[in-house]
Amino acid sequence: MPQNVMVNILATIHNNTYLLNGFESTAQSTMANYGNSILKATEKLVSIMVNNVKMDSTSINLPNLDIGIFKVGPNTTLTKIPQIKTSTAFLDIDLIAISKHNNGSTAVVFMTYSNMLNMLKPDTNTNAVKTMMSIVVTVMVLPISNNPSTVNHNPSPSRDIDYPHTSQTTDDPKMPLQVPYNVTLNNPDKYHQHYDASCVTWSGTKWVNGFCHVTWKNDSYTVCSCVHPETLALLMQIEDSVSDPTLELLDIIAESVGLVFLSLALLTFALCRRNTRLTNTAQINLCLSLLLAHLLFLLTQQFLQYIQPIQLACVTLAGVLLFLFLSAFVWMFIEAVLLFIAVRNLSNIRSKQKEVLSWKWLIIIGYVIPLVIVSVSAGLFPDGFGSDNCWLKKDEQFFWSFLGPVCFILTVYAEFQRITNQNLPNKFYAQLDHYTPRLMTMFRQKASKTGRVSDALVDILKAHDEQVYAEFQRITNQNLPNKFYAQLDHYTPRLMTMFRQKASKTGRVSDALVDILKAHDEQELHDVHTRRTTVLRALPVLLREDVLGFYKTSMDDPNEIELGDVPVALFVTGSENVDDPVHYHPVKVSIVLDSDVATKFCRLADAFLVLFGLIYGLHLNYPKGLTSTFEFVQKILLGLEDGKLSPKLQTIKNDLMV
Repeated sequence: MPQNVMVNILATIHNNTYLLNGFESTAQSTMANYGNSILKATEKLVSIMVNNVKMDSTSINLPNLDIGIFKVGPNTTLTKIPQIKTSTAFLDIDLIAISKHNNGSTAVVFMTYSNMLNMLKPDTNTNAVKTMMSIVVTVMVLPISNNPSTVNHNPSPSRDIDYPHTSQTTDDPKMPLQVPYNVTLNNPDKYHQHYDASCVTWSGTKWVNGFCHVTWKNDSYTVCSCVHPETLALLMQIEDSVSDPTLELLDIIAESVGLVFLSLALLTFALCRRNTRLTNTAQINLCLSLLLAHLLFLLTQQFLQYIQPIQLACVTLAGVLLFLFLSAFVWMFIEAVLLFIAVRNLSNIRSKQKEVLSWKWLIIIGYVIPLVIVSVSAGLFPDGFGSDNCWLKKDEQFFWSFLGPVCFILTVYAEFQRITNQNLPNKFYAQLDHYTPRLMTMFRQKASKTGRVSDALVDILKAHDEQVYAEFQRITNQNLPNKFYAQLDHYTPRLMTMFRQKASKTGRVSDALVDILKAHDEQELHDVHTRRTTVLRALPVLLREDVLGFYKTSMDDPNEIELGDVPVALFVTGSENVDDPVHYHPVKVSIVLDSDVATKFCRLADAFLVLFGLIYGLHLNYPKGLTSTFEFVQKILLGLEDGKLSPKLQTIKNDLMV
């Protein structure tokens, strides 16, 4: 067939592809089949045309197809062939070296298609959002024969294998070229060199990775290197953000700092053991796995341009990285299990971690499990290793060989941690609360004596109000000052009425209430603090309790006088007559515990509140003689531990509800 006839056929084929591109509703797989048929027909016609071309270098330019052909024979005097160009791409190939393996006669065909993008679209059945960013290019290397009967009329015998569109110059069509070639492709407008772009090849049904890789790129051009004759293009993953050299530098610094601290942690676990009976095998191997994984990852990324062309090295590194990262997660899981067992056996003093599993068995479990996962995954998906970054190929199901075990381990690990974190505080606080009353008694007995230990215990018992509030909220889930003052102010009007009703009668209780109410009425300012002070002084009187040992008044500082044997008291330092029944403007109010001043306040209500919180939080007994007053605060004001009230408290509660 004359060359001009074949050119006309090619022009007819490619000038009418717009008819297929107009069917927007056609399924992607159907369009891929259309495009694949056009590629096959084009390659077959061009491969036949090669032997009919008389010139060593020929260019054919059609509206949608550019073809460049270059041939060398056994008697060529060339030492290097020139760059083969089309309007949108460049090919650099060492055809001289390739021809030496084919009796000295070889041709290369370089074709660029501008009409195939709509038919050969990226696979949409993946999580990655990708877009085509170049024209489609085909490179064919063909043998040349002067005998027309020996022309290869089926130049793509590898169409049904994993090396797409391969026309080899060797006897085995699966064999790669001895010398790689480079294809330079123009980048689209608004392209940035830090976008995640990859060279992909057409497999007959979809674009796949692994046969070509990017060796160089800038904002204008991208260079792909291949070792098989391919139909190839550039894909860009548009969902990834643009990388920044500054961020890449920070990544390197962060990885390096992490490696330093992982090394320190490994040395610490290996050399410093708190208990020789307990094994720290899990911690050591966890640090070791993470250290090796991050070190290998850092080195791989830094020397990626040298490793990536060596496919075996890239695949091996990906497998080793997968093994190390899986090992780290397995060791983390083992540590969680050991911690869970240790917490569960807290009640058994003789339980030892080594009674669960020896370090030898832990080593076997920690490394055999990830090794089995890697081996099985590699056997099921042999092409899953070796992405452009020498990691797992994300567009393969094989990637779940890493995500699957990791998700399972993290789920079980989180459940173990939840149970452990729940059991440990429960056991701790249950036992602590159980022994607290007896411990507090022992502390106070020791603190009442002399010596360095006793002095230290006295200082510890001098609790600060904020610490008391925090501990009270931990125990009861209530904000002590807010709840106390809100309830006290709520019941104050009714309590004042009850005080005045009782004061109108006769008797010792009535006389005491008369004195308190008289002092209240004589105050020039009746604010909330005045009413709170009156209620707290009058309430024990109404409940017929003895306040003489609890409320103490003096013009002197309690630290400067001999208090005697005072277990619990509120000491009011007054600036007025000490015989006044109530001091509304004291110099200070001190909490006295075991004859020692614990802390000081400006108002009686604040001191009373902190004392109540301290007694309740430490499970101490209420002051002797004021049990009803403190139970009134606990059960009626704060609503804690509602239970059966004493008759007089029940009467007070009923009166408050009127």
